[in-house]
Amino acid sequence: MLGWGINAHGQLGLGPSAPTSFISTPQRIPFFNDRTCVQVSCSLTHSVFLLADGSVYTAGNNEYLQLGREGRASVPEKVILPQNDDVVQVACGQHFSVCLTGNGKVVVWGSISGKVTNDDGLVYQKPEYLGGFSEKRMIQIAAGYTHILGLTDDGTVYATGVNAHGQLGLGHNNDCVRASPI
Repeated sequence: MLGWGINAHGQLGLGPSAPTSFISTPQRIPFFNDRTCVQVSCSLTHSVFLLADGSVYTAGNNEYLQLGREGRASVPEKVILPQNDDVVQVACGQHFSVCLTGNGKVVVWGSISGKVTNDDGLVYQKPEYLGGFSEKRMIQIAAGYTHILGLTDDGTVYATGVNAHGQLGLGHNNDCVRASPI
């Protein structure tokens, strides 16, 4: 596994001795020397890694709890999920992370809205099942800057998050805490 680009928050997972400035050439990420990573999702300041065994690791900035635990990390650290679910897909937005479990559930952590306080209901202090998605069987997820989309096994797309610009496709611009069908 290789990483390059801005590493100001340790989001490349290169470790504490790695430069935190711009890394212009691909660098081997030592953590993955004996592990197989099958998917990566990156935001500006954090990264989410899905390993072949279904476990999830994160690295980088954690100001909004987007790593799924306390403290920031320059080396990928494991995220403890509800019921230790196996994961099949990961994604991240600006200040949050989200994953799809093998049984079709969506787990989220961090701040979907980009706020530190939970006055809007879109801040998740630890990994938890996402309301409105847990009643359906999801087969695919996607994350935008401040929103999440999920595709169900019956072909319905659901959306949740910030909707100031109509990005949820719901015909209005109100934020949605629970997933709504498009």
